[in-house]
Amino acid sequence: MKLNGYSDVFKRPIFVVGLPFGGGTRTAQLVKNMGVWTGRTHEGRRGASSDFLENKLIRERLVKQTLKQMDCDPDGLETLPNPKTRINLVFPTKEGNIDLKEKLHRMVKSQEYDSSQRWMYNDARLALLWRSFLSDFANADWVIVRQQRRAYVKSCLENPRTLEISESRLFWTHIHKMYSRRFDLLAARAEHVHEIDLKNISEGNLSELQALSTKIGIQFRPKRQGQKVEQKRWRHS
Repeated sequence: MKLNGYSDVFKRPIFVVGLPFGGGTRTAQLVKNMGVWTGRTHEGRRGASSDFLENKLIRERLVKQTLKQMDCDPDGLETLPNPKTRINLVFPTKEGNIDLKEKLHRMVKSQEYDSSQRWMYNDARLALLWRSFLSDFANADWVIVRQQRRAYVKSCLENPRTLEISESRLFWTHIHKMYSRRFDLLAARAEHVHEIDLKNISEGNLSELQALSTKIGIQFRPKRQGQKVEQKRWRHS
């Protein structure tokens, strides 16, 4: 199917992917501050002031729904897709089936995206579906947020939210291993990959963000980025 109406900007999204509860949201916030479009995003728990910066429509009706249809955990923690399998994502409509690119185009347009700026989608679960997204968005910029295993497991065992999921060190070690494996595969295949060390951001070192802004052609605004980041603000779903 030949698609019409796409601008070069739409074809070049910024996909931010990190470990579950591993700092992707904080990194996404720093990228958003550079002036990118995120659409309507998913807020934290009731009464919380946090914003996960995950586009709610894409998260609920595309990513999580796709994982459910694959008989996988929609939260991306238990049963995960085979890391070497690319799923041909097809979505039924009244006019017939559409592909991933058309589905996302309709989703962002419904949120008044006008292609005047780069658009970003942040979600740890992208690590589980990256082959399909890479196939339809070959020019996308992928921002991979890395965190050392020991630091990640320690943070998960200290965070009340993640402790509700599991108090097992082995569980979070396994999550780190499974996602890191997928990051490695993505980094080896995608043309535009930018790796960010969460430790640097947490210490207020934004040099990697500055380099990222130059590479992807958006403006770095250090005065809006802030300094050392509190650990509680690294969390995301």
